[in-house]
Amino acid sequence: MKQHPAWGVDATSVAVRGVQINVGADGKPRLAAWDVVDFTPEVEDLGSLQRFAIMGRGLFHFLSRHKLNRSRCWVSLRAETAFNRTVVVPPVNDESLDKILEYEAQQQVPHPLEEVYWDRRVIAIREDGEVLATLFAIKRAMVVDRLRKFEKSKFPIDGIQLRPLALHNFCAFERLLEPGTIVIDVDYSGLNVLIHHDDQTWFRVLPVGGVDFITRLRETFDCEHREAVRMASGQAQIPDKALFDACRSEVAQDIADEVVKTIRYYVAAKPEVRPSGVVLFESHGCVPPLSGALKRTLDMPVFRPKGFRQLEVDPDVVTAGIQEHFPALAKAVGLALQGVGKAEIEVRLFPDDLERSLDSSKIGYFVAAACVLLAILLAGWNRRSEADEVAVGRASLASVFESAQDKAAVEEELKSEAPLDSIRELKAPAKGRTGPMPLVARLYESQATWDKGPAPQIVAVRYAAADLDKVEVVLAFQIGYRDAAGKGIDPEEAMEAFARKLIDGKTVIAVRGGQKWDAGRVTHEPPIKQEDRLLRYRYRHRTYTLTVGGES
Repeated sequence: MKQHPAWGVDATSVAVRGVQINVGADGKPRLAAWDVVDFTPEVEDLGSLQRFAIMGRGLFHFLSRHKLNRSRCWVSLRAETAFNRTVVVPPVNDESLDKILEYEAQQQVPHPLEEVYWDRRVIAIREDGEVLATLFAIKRAMVVDRLRKFEKSKFPIDGIQLRPLALHNFCAFERLLEPGTIVIDVDYSGLNVLIHHDDQTWFRVLPVGGVDFITRLRETFDCEHREAVRMASGQAQIPDKALFDACRSEVAQDIADEVVKTIRYYVAAKPEVRPSGVVLFESHGCVPPLSGALKRTLDMPVFRPKGFRQLEVDPDVVTAGIQEHFPALAKAVGLALQGVGKAEIEVRLFPDDLERSLDSSKIGYFVAAACVLLAILLAGWNRRSEADEVAVGRASLASVFESAQDKAAVEEELKSEAPLDSIRELKAPAKGRTGPMPLVARLYESQATWDKGPAPQIVAVRYAAADLDKVEVVLAFQIGYRDAAGKGIDPEEAMEAFARKLIDGKTVIAVRGGQKWDAGRVTHEPPIKQEDRLLRYRYRHRTYTLTVGGES
């Protein structure tokens, strides 16, 4: 199966950063493209609604440089209000684990579950059988609002992930996470703190960053926002170097103090945690240097990654700019890694139907269907032509059917000088094979009238214009589903019974089962990478090839 490349796009209030990753024949991901669109000078107030219009222009500018229609696109989501907590549950089987973790989520998440998108990651099963899992949740309104902003810019999306988790996936892939590692990512408008221990990662987002330095410079030098940004990023002359350095040191220490408070809070709740070192990302040019302040305050080594260690980079994209923007691209890389199925944390906090179909053959089916529909419309228009046009057509058809046995019947139909059919007749079902529309109607009618418990989901209907006799249907049914009496329903039996019911001798005359697969969500094709983790929901899928009768 073709592996599509993936773009990871980290869109913030002041920049759009993107990385494209593809997977080679050896299965290794490779960075194939990158881009940064920075509009910090234009965003004077992070609380102003104007920033959304500026971000929209940034997204449009990004789209004008890159074609995303044949790549997966994963975008970032702010995580200030996101929930994450690790829980321990007693030894249970897979089915009971789903239920007990859902119960834990109901107890732990500070919102009703119907108001959030939530998922969990099973971290480990201890020797005594206890299960260690982390719960993640985010308000649905946050996700919907984020998706709406991208849709307004015509930006395609296949997945969305919290920024701290994207950062974790990058660090895990680059092998930067050791027991006790503290990851600090300082951006313009926020700071992510990740604490990693015992294969679990806890995060907190703080509202401090480069914007604090800009505010201090504006107050100290009485300058405009644009000038302060140019000074902080080294693009403008500094009026008073000593005063500038003092401002930078003070802001850096303030940020370090906020980090220390967060770490002490977590260590107080988890006394077994022993912080061992800091991995620091300064993700924006306006962030003051923090390495010295963190070393003094935390009294532990601080490591600043300077480039990719594990991720291969296409030689064509190795430029001085990628080194300069490396810290800012870390979260975008984490997003793209999840897009190609190479992320350590793959929780899904977004609607199940968000992912697009990029299979060209599926697009061909829709094109073929459009061509068939266009042909029908043109035929209808020709049928309403004037009598002389009908006569011309009659003469042409006479020559075509000259050797046919039903020539007399055709001539009989063409005797009239009026249009061939009325508008009402055009609306009636056409004779012959004009497409699978009657079959589609048959499918959903069968689903609506299904009386043997829950009906399987109809995931996809696929056909080719060159062979309308065969239509492929993908069905799905939840694994482990139980009816009101508590009796388990076998997914394959339910789908098989539903498929057999479709046979009516007219619309459908035969059904043949095909490929099967399991996935953590309803999908129109097998997943690129099989899930090796315990899932909250699992769905059995199967394709069926339907032999269509003469009425479809």
